[in-house]
Amino acid sequence: MSYVAAKGGAQAIHAAHQLVAERNAPNPDDLQAQIARHLHLGIDRIMAEASLYDRDIAAKALLQAQGDSIEAVFIVRAYRATLSIHK
Repeated sequence: MSYVAAKGGAQAIHAAHQLVAERNAPNPDDLQAQIARHLHLGIDRIMAEASLYDRDIAAKALLQAQGDSIEAVFIVRAYRATLSIHK
């Protein structure tokens, strides 16, 4: 077993706490990416029900609907209705 001395004391501890707080701070863009990545089955269902295949839009809608997948489908459908159709 070895002993390693660390310098900095209270300043190093404060810096570590600040770093952890910054990394854990909610970032809406990061949260949207996490939703798309971790709730992929829910996102797939929203895209299928809304007939619009766009993971980012579905994740953003789920975030806006505060987790209510039915509401998220309505949001995506409303968004889809605003898109122009190219022939």
